[in-house]
Amino acid sequence: MTGEDSRWRSADAYRRIERLSPSDIAWEFLRRNPDYIRDY
Repeated sequence: MTGEDSRWRSADAYRRIERLSPSDIAWEFLRRNPDYIRDY
């Protein structure tokens, strides 16, 4: 993989997640979830 496709494996991509609270992670999941978006 190269470019955008491999970015999810980058340690830098996880640094932001390490600072999130459980409720922040839940919100990130919900806001990207197509079922939630459709129902909201």
